[in-house]
Amino acid sequence: MTESSLIYLEYSFKLFAALSGVASAFFYFMEKKRGSHINIYRKWLRTKWLKIRNNKTLHLPEITIAWFCKKKEFLILVAYQAIEKKKLLRFAFHQMILGTIAFAFYLNKFPYAIIIMIYYFAWIVIWNKILKTKEKKSGLLYTIVLALLVALPFICLFSIYIIVKGALTTSLETATLLFLFFSPVYLIAIGIPLVYYLGIYKLAQVIKSGDEESFTAFVEDKERFIKVAINKMAHLQSFSLGICLSFLVTILALFLGHIISPSSWIPQTMQMFISNLLFDGLTMVITFWILGWALKGNTTLKLLPTVLLDVIACAILAVLSLFLGLYGSENELAIYKVLKILIGFSPTGQGLEFGPYFWAMHTTFIPTLIYLGVLILVWIGKIVVTPYYWFLDVNIVSKKPFELTSALFAFLAALTLLIGILFEGIKHIA
Repeated sequence: MTESSLIYLEYSFKLFAALSGVASAFFYFMEKKRGSHINIYRKWLRTKWLKIRNNKTLHLPEITIAWFCKKKEFLILVAYQAIEKKKLLRFAFHQMILGTIAFAFYLNKFPYAIIIMIYYFAWIVIWNKILKTKEKKSGLLYTIVLALLVALPFICLFSIYIIVKGALTTSLETATLLFLFFSPVYLIAIGIPLVYYLGIYKLAQVIKSGDEESFTAFVEDKERFIKVAINKMAHLQSFSLGICLSFLVTILALFLGHIISPSSWIPQTMQMFISNLLFDGLTMVITFWILGWALKGNTTLKLLPTVLLDVIACAILAVLSLFLGLYGSENELAIYKVLKILIGFSPTGQGLEFGPYFWAMHTTFIPTLIYLGVLILVWIGKIVVTPYYWFLDVNIVSKKPFELTSALFAFLAALTLLIGILFEGIKHIA
């Protein structure tokens, strides 16, 4: 390892230790607080700690996988419920439309700006007509709304394309800030497939029957329809979620690579960005499919094959992401060079290099790393809770779940600080 790589690893572990220490202090003080809102979180933590304490170490991966898969549905529901909040929905929708118009003019694509403005004003007129009038709506009005809904996913994709294309023409620092600013737009994009399919289906029923009862039923019980849609379109939702998260992750990966290796070329192109988005979306689908497969049968025996299979799949997608992202360009790389980058070497094989190429392609590993990170955290939790339970207080989980969580993060802070100090010693020896 080079000295710069050792310095990077040293400070990364020390930073993580500091953050874990802050988390430990936060949960310690939370234990002292009282109140109904605090008790809600206390009850939630108590449930998690009881599962960790009452299950054998080898059974914890199964619990973690089940939790991880459930959280995917939770994220989708949260995203959809977030766009149901009218203020956020209006803000993000106006942000998307106005951002698209601004970037269309910036890119000298005036026809694009005109198309978006026509759609925008059509939505305003029809939306106000539906919300602010109580008289019976005509079939023509519902047909127009249906047409606008049909166009909505394509308008969103078109708008995001223009925003991304415009942002990528700026410097990497400016592009990173722009991608952060437009985060609400990606949040809405997670819910768009649900809005699209369910909205089209329900409005088509209204037009066909001439009756508003089915539409009213949908409005009054959206969450049930959403859960049904998630079950029926699980892979679509995983793909959509992966793409939406990838907007921020990809630009942040390029930015991180640029900081670590300023001299390396930045693949800040639309081709690279689209390639990364698509393969990150596929990663999400494959990861959840593999974890779902692991839940069937003996999860304990399947843990190692599951992780290996997932890592191999992520590695293949990472290689394809970078290879196709550069294919046909002046910076095109052969497969064997991409494989060198995958394991942390420079394309020429001369030493380690953690530049933009490395970080951009490794975004496909994020879902797996999150799962393994949660699993390691759960195992550390088992190490922490056992001595508490045996030697200190058998009722510690029921009485002080926040204190246990504080001890967990304190243990994690000490462990990562020790690793950081170890890298510091290796740096001085080298």
